[in-house]
Amino acid sequence: MRGIENPRPYRPAAVVAANDTEIVALLKAVDSSRLWTATRLAIEFQLLTGARPGEVRLATWKEVDLKHAVWTIRRTG
Repeated sequence: MRGIENPRPYRPAAVVAANDTEIVALLKAVDSSRLWTATRLAIEFQLLTGARPGEVRLATWKEVDLKHAVWTIRRTG
Protein backbone atom coordinates (compact mmCIF):
# COMPACT_ATOMS: atom_id res chain seq x y z
CA MET A 1 0.00 0.00 0.00
CA ARG A 2 3.06 2.24 -0.15
CA GLY A 3 2.58 5.34 -2.18
CA ILE A 4 -1.18 5.28 -1.92
CA GLU A 5 -2.54 8.22 -0.02
CA ASN A 6 -5.70 7.91 1.98
CA PRO A 7 -7.86 10.97 1.37
CA ARG A 8 -9.74 10.38 4.59
CA PRO A 9 -7.45 8.97 7.29
CA TYR A 10 -9.12 6.76 9.87
CA ARG A 11 -9.77 8.71 13.04
CA PRO A 12 -11.64 6.62 15.61
CA ALA A 13 -14.19 8.41 17.74
CA ALA A 14 -13.33 9.11 21.34
CA VAL A 15 -14.36 6.33 23.72
CA VAL A 16 -17.31 7.28 25.87
CA ALA A 17 -17.29 5.03 28.92
CA ALA A 18 -18.14 5.31 32.58
CA ASN A 19 -15.30 5.45 35.07
CA ASP A 20 -15.15 3.31 38.23
CA THR A 21 -16.81 5.97 40.38
CA GLU A 22 -19.72 6.29 37.96
CA ILE A 23 -20.19 2.53 37.76
CA VAL A 24 -20.22 2.20 41.56
CA ALA A 25 -22.78 5.01 41.77
CA LEU A 26 -24.91 3.31 39.12
CA LEU A 27 -24.75 -0.05 40.92
CA LYS A 28 -25.80 1.64 44.19
CA ALA A 29 -28.68 3.43 42.44
CA VAL A 30 -29.85 0.20 40.81
CA ASP A 31 -29.56 -1.66 44.11
CA SER A 32 -31.71 0.88 45.94
CA SER A 33 -34.26 1.18 43.12
CA ARG A 34 -37.71 -0.36 42.98
CA LEU A 35 -36.87 -2.38 39.88
CA TRP A 36 -37.78 -6.04 39.85
CA THR A 37 -35.08 -8.20 41.40
CA ALA A 38 -34.45 -9.99 38.10
CA THR A 39 -33.98 -6.65 36.33
CA ARG A 40 -31.58 -5.36 39.00
CA LEU A 41 -29.54 -8.56 38.82
CA ALA A 42 -29.46 -8.47 35.01
CA ILE A 43 -28.18 -4.88 35.01
CA GLU A 44 -25.51 -5.73 37.59
CA PHE A 45 -24.49 -8.85 35.67
CA GLN A 46 -24.27 -6.86 32.44
CA LEU A 47 -22.07 -4.19 34.04
CA LEU A 48 -19.78 -6.73 35.67
CA THR A 49 -19.35 -8.87 32.55
CA GLY A 50 -19.49 -6.27 29.79
CA ALA A 51 -22.10 -8.39 28.03
CA ARG A 52 -24.68 -6.91 25.73
CA PRO A 53 -28.27 -6.63 26.97
CA GLY A 54 -29.50 -9.29 24.54
CA GLU A 55 -26.76 -11.71 25.58
CA VAL A 56 -27.80 -11.36 29.21
CA ARG A 57 -31.53 -11.49 28.47
CA LEU A 58 -31.23 -14.59 26.29
CA ALA A 59 -28.64 -16.45 28.39
CA THR A 60 -29.45 -20.03 29.31
CA TRP A 61 -28.09 -22.30 32.00
CA LYS A 62 -26.66 -24.54 29.24
CA GLU A 63 -24.15 -21.74 28.57
CA VAL A 64 -22.94 -21.66 32.19
CA ASP A 65 -20.26 -23.95 33.61
CA LEU A 66 -20.46 -23.32 37.36
CA LYS A 67 -17.64 -25.76 38.12
CA HIS A 68 -15.18 -23.73 36.03
CA ALA A 69 -16.91 -20.35 36.51
CA VAL A 70 -17.28 -19.88 32.75
CA TRP A 71 -20.13 -18.44 30.72
CA THR A 72 -19.92 -19.31 27.02
CA ILE A 73 -22.10 -16.96 25.03
CA ARG A 74 -23.78 -18.71 22.13
CA ARG A 75 -24.26 -16.78 18.92
CA THR A 76 -27.79 -16.45 17.71
CA GLY A 77 -28.98 -15.98 14.16
